[in-house]
Amino acid sequence: MYLQPFDEQQIEKFVHIQFPLSRFDSISKRNKANDIIENIPELSVRPMLLSLLPELVKEKTDISRLYDLYTYMINSWLKYEAVWIEPGYLRAVSKELAVYIYTSRKNRHTERISLSELHEVAEKVGAPRNIWNHLSDRSLLNRDSDGGIKFSHRSIMEYFFVQSAIDGDDRCFESYWTDFMRDLFVSWGNSDAGSENVIRAQEILKLDLESMGLSPLSQPLAGPSDYTLKNYTQKQLGTGRRIAASWRTHSIKLMNAGGQRVLQDDEFGLVWAVPPASEYGEASVRPMSYIEMAKGSVLKDLASRDQFLSLLEAERITCEDLVPRETYLWLGDTVGGKPVVVSISPQAFALSGVRVIGSFDVKDRHGMPVWAYVVETRPTKFAEKVKLVSAIATKVSEIDWQTGQRMHRMSEEELLTYIQGVFDMRTTKTGVDG
Repeated sequence: MYLQPFDEQQIEKFVHIQFPLSRFDSISKRNKANDIIENIPELSVRPMLLSLLPELVKEKTDISRLYDLYTYMINSWLKYEAVWIEPGYLRAVSKELAVYIYTSRKNRHTERISLSELHEVAEKVGAPRNIWNHLSDRSLLNRDSDGGIKFSHRSIMEYFFVQSAIDGDDRCFESYWTDFMRDLFVSWGNSDAGSENVIRAQEILKLDLESMGLSPLSQPLAGPSDYTLKNYTQKQLGTGRRIAASWRTHSIKLMNAGGQRVLQDDEFGLVWAVPPASEYGEASVRPMSYIEMAKGSVLKDLASRDQFLSLLEAERITCEDLVPRETYLWLGDTVGGKPVVVSISPQAFALSGVRVIGSFDVKDRHGMPVWAYVVETRPTKFAEKVKLVSAIATKVSEIDWQTGQRMHRMSEEELLTYIQGVFDMRTTKTGVDG
């Protein structure tokens, strides 16, 4: 049996009970509690974490990251257990135990170990062997009624596993990480501890992230959708979970294969096929109607607004133009059911049948604004009047683990063959020059 996440009403009730209005400072404490909940959403839906809230408010602890919250909880636990074991020993045993349990769980079919196994782990890290009778059912590491040893909550084990990875335990990179491990890892990068250890983060980011389940590192970007005219240019990239700014450069890989550029964005789990800059001429800006793209199944490969903005971020990082300028570019979004095009140009274009929505609050790497437009007229004949790039840098895939792992391990020749196969398939479907 599992305790379900609290809903908003239950969370509000908990806060009100903890900080009743009968106390003179309850309003300020409620506000502080709500600020913490807003900054760390995971706290509100996990009762174990929510129980820490009164203590966090009382101690006026400035915690706004998931990683910091778990670090606070673990440190409090180590301090509490210090009456029978030195905190350094308990931390070392917990880290070793977390790696041992997680990496062997498939063969052992359980996340519990025997007391004799605990003794072996303790000996391995130099901790005392026969002191574990002090473990109780109220401890973060406890004994069950059958004498088995387990972490009181799976997330505690995951925290110690991630901490072991950060501290250099190579065994951690041979397993597929859980979503919560990835969240903790990203949160560490945004914490003070992560900012003080950027070099270690960069070492990890150079690994095959797909094989570990770490891509996408950030919250996946929304795909094409229908928007209202009012809010299309308001929301900007990065409102969800993002990696630290110092990590972004190392999350982008621009690969070259026989003249074909392939951009792999590990932060968002996107792969783009980018034509050579020399092809951004008249020939590549092929007139193509919205209806023509729909019939040829090209629409599903068009970028959404957020995905397009992430591509502009990648341009700034790679210092290369991945998108043509001063021309209309189709996106996959619609506004009020009408197709959207964008342009990167000093001024918005003025053309019959195209209405400017406005500019995004971003500029490209050259300082030019990005404009969004609605195609007002039925776009069957639109391409006869306006030259548009049919699919910008083509979005090859929003990679799942298998696709990403396969592409990551391809040689240049294999990568070129794979991308060319994608283009050939689209050419067959659309009947046009890919």
